[in-house]
Amino acid sequence: MEELSRLVKLINRHGQKGSVLLNLQDEHTLEARLFRLLEESKVRTDQDATFALYGSETLTSNYRMLKSRFRKKLNNHLHLVKLTDKYFDQHIIATQECLSLLHNGFTLMQLSEQRMADRKFDQVWELAKENELTDLGIKALEYKQTLCANSGNLKEYMRLDSLLHQERPLRAAEQEALKIYHLCMVQQKTNVKARAALLSQYPDTLAHMRSIWQSTGSSVVYSYYHILRINYLEFSGNYEGVVEAVIEANKLHTKGLINKAWYNHRFNLHIQIYALLRSKRYEEGLTLAAEAVNHFDQFSSNWYAVMENYILLALHARQYGLAVSLLEGALTEGHHAKISDIILERFELIRLHALLLEKVSWIDKVELKESFKGQLAFLPKDKTGFNLALLQLDILEVLAKPKNDLEQQAERVRKYTSKYLKGEKAERPRLFMRMLQLALQEHSLAVVQERGEKLLNKLKVTPLPGDAFAEVEVVPYEHLWALVLELLELRQKH
Repeated sequence: MEELSRLVKLINRHGQKGSVLLNLQDEHTLEARLFRLLEESKVRTDQDATFALYGSETLTSNYRMLKSRFRKKLNNHLHLVKLTDKYFDQHIIATQECLSLLHNGFTLMQLSEQRMADRKFDQVWELAKENELTDLGIKALEYKQTLCANSGNLKEYMRLDSLLHQERPLRAAEQEALKIYHLCMVQQKTNVKARAALLSQYPDTLAHMRSIWQSTGSSVVYSYYHILRINYLEFSGNYEGVVEAVIEANKLHTKGLINKAWYNHRFNLHIQIYALLRSKRYEEGLTLAAEAVNHFDQFSSNWYAVMENYILLALHARQYGLAVSLLEGALTEGHHAKISDIILERFELIRLHALLLEKVSWIDKVELKESFKGQLAFLPKDKTGFNLALLQLDILEVLAKPKNDLEQQAERVRKYTSKYLKGEKAERPRLFMRMLQLALQEHSLAVVQERGEKLLNKLKVTPLPGDAFAEVEVVPYEHLWALVLELLELRQKH
């Protein structure tokens, strides 16, 4: 109780004046009312908030003070947020706990509570060793050395120095692996052409990463290596290799060679769903995706990544109603701010395809949101990637309207193909664009079907080019060709 008494006195003496927490029990307070209004998405602007709270849209000094106070209390609430294993990996949860203990220990150390601070740093060290958080463990040891220096405990200081001498090379190796990992990740999050250029660099990078892991046995390094390895296999279109990589990670974890804190169950779930999508095992993928979405924090960036593959699985399985339903759930109003603009545009591209495929039976009712398409900022720049899907979508819309002239569209397809679709990896999109050009130029449906069948057979035996071009096929070209023939038949009936 003596320590508790001292802690209370320290908090009273050095803590903030007044409560730092929101009182949400009293619904009549302005702070509680503002919290509920935001929680229920009933206000979007300051004017909305002032009108709801004060009955006027005038931004008064009272409202500005309320908003400032409210923001500070919300930020203070972040200290009370507890990450759980429902949505986060164990090393992230342990990192948060270590940082909190380090903060408490540092504060106690500055307030001359040496013994209490030392116990906090001991807790950090034990937790860091258990979860392979080398950097945080070193920080705890360094703080303990500071305490030894203050108290003149030379023996303990030298013991800690020996531990640090052992740990610092491991930290250096993990930091090198992290630097390599970050560089690869930032380079590949650009357009298709830039990502494809990384392909030649990956084998050497992976060999170096694996050697760092084998020399250190670090689960941290293996985690970075595993993710980069998966990325390389995706780039190469080796989806069986993706499955093998996940199996290896599972075996290492089972044998205890990979710390459970760094075994990324959610990542492996996500990548397994993706591999099933690309290997055309749609039913397996849909089953796994329906289960996997419950392991991710809803509307988080990782949840959106899983949902994107879930929706693509539905599209590729020709379950268009399911795809539209999933899209409606993913694009719930008020959550767009949590994802980047380019991801939002990708979802819009997928949505436009799903709507067209779902509504094609009602040819006169096919109308897509031209206004939004005109606002796309990122996808049109990716000429050999997403912009190709936009062009194909435009062609399908033209075919869906009986009175449109097709000759101009045929020339558009020809120019685009000759300018952008070059090289071995563009074989599938190039074949499909030839099929589209045939459909736009030839007036006889029978001829289109006969000549298109030959191109379709070539398309069926042409493998996917790997992740660098995989996003081009929002819907498999084989399915889109069936849609083209259906649209041509409908045009003839009008």
